Amino acid sequence: MKPFIYLICIFLLIGCDQDRIVDLPLIEININKIDELSLSDVTNEVNFIRLETSIDSYIIYVSDLLHFNDKLYIKSSNQKVLVFDMAGNYIQKLGQEGDGPGEYKFIKSIMVNGQTREIYVPTTRKVLVYAPNHDLIREVLLENSWDYIGYVQGKMYSVEHKYSIPVENGFANYTSLYEINSELSVIDTLFIRKKTLPNKTASAYGHNHYLSIIDNEVYFYASVLSNEEIHRDTLYQIKENSLSPNLKLDFGKLVLNEKGVKLTWIYNIIQSKSFIMCEYSHKGNKMFFLYNKNDSKGYNLKEGLLDENGNPVVLRPFDLSNDTFYYIKNPEYINKSIEESNPIIGVVTLK
Repeated sequence: MKPFIYLICIFLLIGCDQDRIVDLPLIEININKIDELSLSDVTNEVNFIRLETSIDSYIIYVSDLLHFNDKLYIKSSNQKVLVFDMAGNYIQKLGQEGDGPGEYKFIKSIMVNGQTREIYVPTTRKVLVYAPNHDLIREVLLENSWDYIGYVQGKMYSVEHKYSIPVENGFANYTSLYEINSELSVIDTLFIRKKTLPNKTASAYGHNHYLSIIDNEVYFYASVLSNEEIHRDTLYQIKENSLSPNLKLDFGKLVLNEKGVKLTWIYNIIQSKSFIMCEYSHKGNKMFFLYNKNDSKGYNLKEGLLDENGNPVVLRPFDLSNDTFYYIKNPEYINKSIEESNPIIGVVTLK
């Protein structure tokens, strides 16, 4: 893989008066060349956390994970937030399910405020805030649902998607990035992206890692899953309450199929201290790109890195400042007569 090369990129941000021109690092991805890379090639050790399985703690699928204060907060696909210790012992379920005040029906994400240690859970048109002991403190109603809340160095951010808003010539989908305070009031709007479509269209990826947080640096990426004749291939950095392009992944010339649908879809671009990762699909195949910033080498992998059994796994953020990631390992049936065991969390620090 070639090292960074630089290009002149014109970046238009809705709400700004002028285009901003910057020198932007470009990382080339050869989507036609498939590499093979094992976890053992990039890490010295895997720390496995076997999550306790019980009726109360059963997880269908891990859709989000937050590590804080020696605890794992796991969002299950059956819309529960379950709390475990670092040994995998089940502690409790966070909050209550339902449609009433202080209850949630559909969980968007999980976030902990590092200063107050309060836990924020965005759900449909509201955010539930819990104390460090997991008691509900308050409920904040929203005009629209927030898909994500993030915290870094005393600042909080939220991401909002709005779909199928009637506009001239069709319907618009909006993605907005806000800076918010601890009371969940919007302080500033950092980014608005508007995509106009002829028909109502709404789609989202199940694992959106909007913010990459490396010490006091913050990077932002939000995918677009409606068809368009461009690659959404740029990672941005939040600096001084504004958004600037940080790097670009070069997937080559955009190619459409016979129906006019693009063949390459980008879901996540993540940056850690020493690595850049991208989840994408090409011609219907799930792909994972890993780039080492230290030696300027990139690996284009089908589905993910290979674990000790040769199964592909996708790395997700655990502690980006220390190049630490997690992945999900589904265990074999211990006994076919009983319910399947909870997933195993593999935690790795890349070298």
